[in-house]
Amino acid sequence: MNRRVLQRFRKKVSFSDNCWEWIGAKTSAGYGQLNVNGIIVYAHRLSYEHYVGTIPNGYFVCHSCDNPTCVNPLHLFAGTSQDNSRDMAVKKRQVFQKHPERAAHGESHIFSKLSSLEVRNIRLIYDSGKTQQKIAHMFGISQSQVSNIIRGVQRKHG
Repeated sequence: MNRRVLQRFRKKVSFSDNCWEWIGAKTSAGYGQLNVNGIIVYAHRLSYEHYVGTIPNGYFVCHSCDNPTCVNPLHLFAGTSQDNSRDMAVKKRQVFQKHPERAAHGESHIFSKLSSLEVRNIRLIYDSGKTQQKIAHMFGISQSQVSNIIRGVQRKHG
């Protein structure tokens, strides 16, 4: 980072003994950003590159403090997408871990193939005597999925 960019960077940081808070422009997720030669760059990446070193190709700069506004190089580490995901899971920062009530269930889940009405119909059809295999064929799903629905393993409430 050249001297001029470093001066601009430092003017947008509130330094402390813990997190160095970015007080400049931020993304909607709270990550600092700075225009460098017409390119918007994440502030935490600039900090890492200046104080720590080059970021390997394809790597993220992750926050050990879990504070997206922090640019303290002691709180930053380079990691792969898998490292970042693992760190998030270990610290229980995934949305469904922090807020289980926000986790998508039933037909609102991104991979859902069946509506709540179809799930209720599967249970009714099974109760009327049809085999799981026939029901699976009717709805274009696997027999094991039908079994899970009937037993309440999947789609407990429709």
